[in-house]
Amino acid sequence: MAEQVQLNIEVFRKNVESIRTSVTNIKSSVQKGRSLSKTNITPFTTDLKNFIEAVELLEQYKLLFQEDLKVIKNVGEKIRERDEQIANNNSAATLTE
Repeated sequence: MAEQVQLNIEVFRKNVESIRTSVTNIKSSVQKGRSLSKTNITPFTTDLKNFIEAVELLEQYKLLFQEDLKVIKNVGEKIRERDEQIANNNSAATLTE
């Protein structure tokens, strides 16, 4: 006999919300137009430029991650709906037997 596969939708929703909150809470206080006023030493200015670029990439990553979470949430809801349909079909089939 096949094992039952089940999605605990409340746990799923809680986990998705927890991840969304964690991603939203990643904050950066770096000002993107920032420069070093006291030095122009190349390694420092290059590091600052790379750091600012990393912060910009992090912001893009956050947006992509939030979009992915929307997709994951929708997939979870569709699985829940399909589980309900299967359960209803199974109970209807059992009643007719």
